[in-house]
Amino acid sequence: MAPVFRAASTTTAAYTITFYALTPPPANEPHYYRQLLGSIPAGALRHMHTATPLQLAASIRADGGGAHILLDGSWLKECTPQQGAPPLTRLNCALHATPAPIRFSVLAAPVTNGLAGYTLADAVAVRVPQGAACFTERLVLLPHGSYPFSHAAWAPHLTSADEAEHSRAAEGLGRHSPIAASFVQRWKLNPIGWVAWSNMLRRVPRTSLWLLQHSSDGEEYLLSSLLRGEMAALGLRAGSHVPRDAGRLVVMRRRPLEEHVRRTGLADLVLDTTPYSAHTTAADAFWLKGPPWLAMSGERFDSRLSSSVLHHAGLGPLRTASMRAFEDAAVRLLGCRHNM
Repeated sequence: MAPVFRAASTTTAAYTITFYALTPPPANEPHYYRQLLGSIPAGALRHMHTATPLQLAASIRADGGGAHILLDGSWLKECTPQQGAPPLTRLNCALHATPAPIRFSVLAAPVTNGLAGYTLADAVAVRVPQGAACFTERLVLLPHGSYPFSHAAWAPHLTSADEAEHSRAAEGLGRHSPIAASFVQRWKLNPIGWVAWSNMLRRVPRTSLWLLQHSSDGEEYLLSSLLRGEMAALGLRAGSHVPRDAGRLVVMRRRPLEEHVRRTGLADLVLDTTPYSAHTTAADAFWLKGPPWLAMSGERFDSRLSSSVLHHAGLGPLRTASMRAFEDAAVRLLGCRHNM
């Protein structure tokens, strides 16, 4: 978002832009976070991570006219507006106080919460008119996609030294085997997608599946009894992060965000999930020498986010409409790599 904030600060001299950080800064302020802070004009950032919803609303009113951008990084559930009501985020509680006459829900995923008058979206992420009926807000459809991203400021292109460090050998991957990867959060994995992935591994025998490991997940947790049963049926074994012992199911080690984005190019194909598709991770994979990203478009917006990114990047042919089409496309793409 740094390029967007930087452009806004230089093209909107007619009114003031104020930013409100609703969560504390991450530990050690990583490079990407410093880039974000550097894109905000001096004196325009309010640190509000300890403010109550009413204090946040009052601060917005006190800052007067102009644009007020709320940076809500964690969607903390902190308040209940009335007895018996479901908990809402601190941001939503502040919006209940109507701190500004016009309220937009912008950036990231186009979601509805009933508290904003408008939300920014695009005609791929939200099908019109079918999907629009699910929103209480009015949709503002952007012609070039509703999810802006640019990694140039904090994830520069690889040098020869970087390429040596971020190698398949360093990640425990086979040097010559086709690699299909999944970079999404593990809760998005489900039996529907796993069937297609398993069939893909059967049809392209040398392929390895590279899965993301999260900070709360150990390999033993990720490779649950269900996955182990599938592995046994396929003759798979888990990799141990030792290059000479790379298995067909490899769990990638945790790395800082910048390093993780740089290693995405080691894969030959990135597999999306359904019904909850990727979004930020799709943008990560497109950067640098990103591999093809294969998606399956569903009916709901949460299954169409990666398709929107693909479409607006000019990669519409990588969108599929069924799990069988998804599987066949994966086999074709990995087969090309296998025969090189």
